[in-house]
Amino acid sequence: MPQYSNRNSRTTTVHAINWHISLDTASDKENLGLYLNAVPMRDHQDDDWHCRAEYVTCLYNFKNASLSVRKRSSDNTYSSKTPGWGFNPFAEMKSVTDTDAGFLKDGNIKIEIYSIVEEPTFD
Repeated sequence: MPQYSNRNSRTTTVHAINWHISLDTASDKENLGLYLNAVPMRDHQDDDWHCRAEYVTCLYNFKNASLSVRKRSSDNTYSSKTPGWGFNPFAEMKSVTDTDAGFLKDGNIKIEIYSIVEEPTFD
């Protein structure tokens, strides 16, 4: 079975907030947790801030896209006190790491997040 640890995706900046996906297998070895995290750009890192976001998280199935796992968030408020929201469990590690299930391609998984992000308020 492949070994995974907590990992972060590349960062995308929207409305002066840096957004990235984090993958968590450390807190629960049997499940994959996926989170959308927000960190203000350097100019605002010391400010209190908040913004709302809705998103759909997708674990892509390379063999059959219709078998991809999708979960939709509710209306989450990101802030300096709560900079991350997500799903744990998102999917069972047993399914994710099963080479016949279609989630692995060349030892990699593909995670996509489609989001609507409100412009943040900085205090």
